[in-house]
Amino acid sequence: MTQRTAASPIRSTATRSTAMANAMTTTGQQSPARTAKDAGADATALFMEGAAAASRDAAAEAGGRQRLDKWLWCARFYKSRTQAAKLCADGLIRINRMPVTKAAQVVKPGDVLTFPWGNKIKVVQVSRIGARRGPGDEARGLYLDLRPADADLPPPRATACNPAVI
Repeated sequence: MTQRTAASPIRSTATRSTAMANAMTTTGQQSPARTAKDAGADATALFMEGAAAASRDAAAEAGGRQRLDKWLWCARFYKSRTQAAKLCADGLIRINRMPVTKAAQVVKPGDVLTFPWGNKIKVVQVSRIGARRGPGDEARGLYLDLRPADADLPPPRATACNPAVI
């Protein structure tokens, strides 16, 4: 029985090809087969990513569903999805009069949302799903404000607490 040492010239073909690939990568070269394989994987990943984005956009345009935190962000009510998600987790947002505790709750056109916005309570109806966080004009097209504007409210009445109002 012969003993093989590290410097033994007898190697299998698999060992030789592995050693050759290791030598090429240490010198900064890549084998042509490996490069083509990586390029194919990269092209497939890019295709899948593009297809996923296209399907998301198609679902949004078709009036599908969207996560609540993302819709609030697209409609520009909150500066970040994290901020919207925190309000959902705190139970401060309602969909169709039902409190929401998960940011992943889906909204669809026709849903009525009630949530705090600054020092006011906003009541809006989802008119369409947002594909992106666009400019303000585009964001205002995503919802219909159901609360009357402050100018449309009747003037405050004089009360014992506020007699100066006439």
